[in-house]
Amino acid sequence: MKKYLMGGIAAVAICAAFTSCSKNNELFDQNAAEQAKQQAVIEKKNADFTQSFTNRYGTIDSNNDWGFDNIGKAATRAAVANRANAYSSSYDFSKFEFPDNDKFLTDTEIPRGVQSFGDECKAQGQTNQIAMGVFYVDPSWTDQVKTWGVYDNENQETTGGTAYFKKGVHDYSNRLFYMADNSKIYLLEGAELTIRAEDAANLQQGSIIYMAKDSKLITDGELKLNKGLRIYNNGGYIESGSLSLNEHYKNWSTGVSREALLYNRGKIKTGDLSVTKESSTIINEGNIEASSLHTAGSGHFENTGNVTISGNTLIDSNDNSWVNNGKYHTKNFTYVAGSENVINNCMLTVDELFKIKLGDTNVNGFKVDGGVKTKNFEAAGPAYIRMTSNTVFKVTETAKMNITKPTYGIYGPESGDYAVFQAKNIVWESKNNFCVSYFGNLYVVADSHFEHSYLDGTSDAAKANGGVGEKPTYYFDNNVKMYVNGTDKPDYTIAESECNPGFEGNKQKIEYAVRIICEDLGASDDFDFNDVVFDALMKDGKTYIKVLAAGGTLPLTVAGKEVHDIFNVPTSTMVNTQPNAHYATTTDKQEFVVDQVWSSYKDIPVKVSTDANAMTEESMVTLKAEKGAAPQKIAVDTNFEWCDERQQIETKYTNFKEYVQKSGTRWQ
Repeated sequence: MKKYLMGGIAAVAICAAFTSCSKNNELFDQNAAEQAKQQAVIEKKNADFTQSFTNRYGTIDSNNDWGFDNIGKAATRAAVANRANAYSSSYDFSKFEFPDNDKFLTDTEIPRGVQSFGDECKAQGQTNQIAMGVFYVDPSWTDQVKTWGVYDNENQETTGGTAYFKKGVHDYSNRLFYMADNSKIYLLEGAELTIRAEDAANLQQGSIIYMAKDSKLITDGELKLNKGLRIYNNGGYIESGSLSLNEHYKNWSTGVSREALLYNRGKIKTGDLSVTKESSTIINEGNIEASSLHTAGSGHFENTGNVTISGNTLIDSNDNSWVNNGKYHTKNFTYVAGSENVINNCMLTVDELFKIKLGDTNVNGFKVDGGVKTKNFEAAGPAYIRMTSNTVFKVTETAKMNITKPTYGIYGPESGDYAVFQAKNIVWESKNNFCVSYFGNLYVVADSHFEHSYLDGTSDAAKANGGVGEKPTYYFDNNVKMYVNGTDKPDYTIAESECNPGFEGNKQKIEYAVRIICEDLGASDDFDFNDVVFDALMKDGKTYIKVLAAGGTLPLTVAGKEVHDIFNVPTSTMVNTQPNAHYATTTDKQEFVVDQVWSSYKDIPVKVSTDANAMTEESMVTLKAEKGAAPQKIAVDTNFEWCDERQQIETKYTNFKEYVQKSGTRWQ
């Protein structure tokens, strides 16, 4: 009986087990089906997003990494050039495109069939000059080079021909070098061309010089780029007694007009450097050493490389441009007249005196989205200094103020983080005039500052007791914070960088490495990339995050934190994406730290739910930024101004479509 009883119990147990397994299998099948269904939803949303993105922006560059590959690497000229600068010039430097590599040649790349200058002279019945032609010049040629040009009656202009100077030394310091109008001169890799001062001053209009790697152009006189003459230096070296650009080329018959242009990606060493008239333009992406720089008239200067001026820099026009996106070092910096296009987006270092005295208008000024470090500063009349968040204008000795009108002065940003104007001593030039005003989100920090009193004789103390003061020696608005006793400093620190001299306050401020803008798959026709915007820094085993905006209405997390919860709002509420209100909402939860780092900033998990009412493991989708694929997040500079709600990114940043198709494009 016992045996049979045990068998019965076992049978019941086995039967029960089979029943349980059957139910579990059914549950497993249901879960698997639900997961497959959810996965199909996610795949369709991703596919729809990709299709909409490519329909809108075209074929994606297969090398486009959406900004993530360069984060944390050493800055390069290109990286500086691609900074999301708060200030841009109204003069369009980008209209000048650097030529393709097929313009910068070696000896072996001279086009087939081109003969030597000597042979070309013989073919035209000459010994050392021709009307025009295409030829190469060998270093062994010891006579002059001259093309006198052929006049084109139809276009009413002269053409001088094309010359290729081969590798080696071409010394024309005691013989004639003359190429007629509209010539093309190729200094091939390793070619060294030295010309007389009178020939360097007589380069002909409309001509173009292409300088390949390790080529040289040398003269002991003034190198003049007048009447539309252009030099493209691609890793070569230019040395001259001085260098000037001051006239454009105009063909009145055809209407063709061309500015004089020096586009440098190599090295230049010269004396006085000037760009002074008629939209003449210098673009430097390499290195320039000069004894002085003078911009005036409608001359334009842009630097994204390195410039060293041993003497004075003079900016002297209301129609010119001086734009620094790189490193600029000068003995003195003088800015007079005033233009809206005098902009420092990286680092300006002045060894002695920065002096500003502008015309009486409200459009000019000195704009800073980087840093300035100068020994002394003088505002000698009308002056605007306009600064963005986290910029520093540092005067290591004396700032002398004599600005004369209450509306002139030092301006911090209207919103966002503070800027810093710092000096050892701030003094006033004349005790009979108003001297300076401070505006916006600005810290004024000094060991000493001239007294805040009133020119009508009423002191601060008397005014506080009912006196009337109508003529203050200086003014500061409500947002300005004054630390001018030599001991107090704000609880604010700005890290020193290649574009900023830095400021050390009482509290270490986190310098985020990148801003990440995201699109959450919620709508396939909306590419504002503001569904979440956050800054991030990975350092010492920790990730520091600051959430700035939440423009989506789906549950969304950054490193596990739901972004709407951070702002204490429901999921349906958009935060900081309405026009003129990007920093309207702040909370103490915006900044948080995660005890983890990822292999790349693009791997910081940003997840969005496909279900507006829930966050389940199955509904959460990880946003991606895969190379050559439609991006759901993009890395930008920490100064990047994100889009308003439903403002398409290409509307705010018009070069975005080109950037999608060609990843090296400047678009921010």
